[in-house]
Amino acid sequence: MAEVGGNEAWQVSTIGITCVGNDSRHLNEVIDSVLEYIENSRLDLDVLACEQEILSGF
Repeated sequence: MAEVGGNEAWQVSTIGITCVGNDSRHLNEVIDSVLEYIENSRLDLDVLACEQEILSGF
């Protein structure tokens, strides 16, 4: 997890989350759990968008 955008403004941030594994279903569950944790633990934040990308075959 790291801030990957919005570094110039204190009101907005883009957070990148990376997960590595060999089961795409499990990876989706992990990322979904992280997003749910963020939304439920920081009620003062608004998640405006979420994008997921799974790379496979490497």
